[in-house]
Amino acid sequence: MNTIPLTFNEKQINTTIIGGKELSSGKIPISVILLNKSGTTFRVNNLESLLRLGFTDIVSIEAPQRNFTLDELAKKYSYVKFIIPGEQLSTGEMINLGMQEVRNNKVLVLWDTMHVSTKVITDRLLTTLLNDDVLCFVPFLFTDQMQNLPVKNIPSIDDGSFNVKSFSVAQDFSKTLYPFDFVGVYDKNRFINLGGFDYTLTSSYWQLLDFAVRSYLWGEKTIICSNLRINYECDFSLEDTTLDKSYLRFFLKNLSPRFVGDYAYIPKKEFFSYLNRSSLGFFKAFKTFKMARNWVSKNKFRFKTDAQTLISSWENENE
Repeated sequence: MNTIPLTFNEKQINTTIIGGKELSSGKIPISVILLNKSGTTFRVNNLESLLRLGFTDIVSIEAPQRNFTLDELAKKYSYVKFIIPGEQLSTGEMINLGMQEVRNNKVLVLWDTMHVSTKVITDRLLTTLLNDDVLCFVPFLFTDQMQNLPVKNIPSIDDGSFNVKSFSVAQDFSKTLYPFDFVGVYDKNRFINLGGFDYTLTSSYWQLLDFAVRSYLWGEKTIICSNLRINYECDFSLEDTTLDKSYLRFFLKNLSPRFVGDYAYIPKKEFFSYLNRSSLGFFKAFKTFKMARNWVSKNKFRFKTDAQTLISSWENENE
């Protein structure tokens, strides 16, 4: 397994960039990172919708294979920056890449199969979204059949195992553990300070959970904003919550540290719990455990709490 990254975007990715050399005349000081699914038929309509809404800066993350229709799109939508990575990227890596290119501090991340209504963005909503104290504002999300999706996610411990309880009904400005399907309005500075998404996690679900739990352990928060409403225009993939190797790294980085005084550390005795979970064999498990202990040690003063305390306090809030 690759070494756990210590800073934002340690992995450098070769890219080809087309267009987007100037800002549009829009009035919304929020950038957009548009994550593209290959073969989508909604791209043109959604680009036009975003420009009509008045977003000043749009970055579209493409598939690695060069699509020659992009040259035509770049001419038609001169304010959009199309980025073609030189390799297949995870969702988190796509967002990390986009964060390097956007010009504004507030960044809306969404898929190209999503639609934002022109009636949604109001002056009142903008005032909320431009709040610098929040890492991420999560919108209410709907299926193409206008059914509510579970945007409120609460961490819990069930039978000694970490779990997430999800709800489709939530109060405005209530906390949620993570943005569903990575979609939300992120604060770029806070995002980068957290190190972004860990590219070494290959599972999108555990990559998102790793970023989300880390953000809370390091003192950030993610809030639901019910006035921001976005809907999918087609079916989408359900989250794959399989406990794989990505989960093991998530476990080490987020569930194993203990917070004492003003710093965090992973107790040596946690190794045996990890060994039993990992099925890696003693020496490989010891190597990955040691790597995680070193990572936590280097970041120990960034922790503001540990997972046990975080989950306990969350459950008390919801009693």
